[in-house]
Amino acid sequence: MTTIRNATFAEVAGLDTASLASHAAASDKPRPAPRTPTGQLFLPERAQSERVQKPGASSSRGSGTGTGLLDTAQGRRGRRPRQTQEKRGELAERIIRVLQTAGSPLGVRALAGELSISPDLLALPLRELRDQGKIRKLGEKRSTTYSLQ
Repeated sequence: MTTIRNATFAEVAGLDTASLASHAAASDKPRPAPRTPTGQLFLPERAQSERVQKPGASSSRGSGTGTGLLDTAQGRRGRRPRQTQEKRGELAERIIRVLQTAGSPLGVRALAGELSISPDLLALPLRELRDQGKIRKLGEKRSTTYSLQ
């Protein structure tokens, strides 16, 4: 093997294949698997990319930033699917029920906590309820609260 490693291209091209086979058979000792400096088995780059990932483990590749966006069918991170009119209607009814039982106006985070949903899902139903005149918005920006009309 060292003969081939130290040989020039012309020398390798001129070697007889029979002598190579006999030389290789004579030096066939089982070699230990290559290891990294930390003692782990070395995997070439291609083998590392083909590793099976444990369920629930996040990949270090891709465009996902851990922002809570949902996985799409292609395995990439993407936007949430649109809320249907029916789902928004159900959510609006739930918002009205929570505001009826609450004694005082509630902020978006408090409403989301009562409904056990993400606060960003409330934006559109709250706007629709305000446009319909069913709820009233009090305050601005982060101090905004909502109450029934």
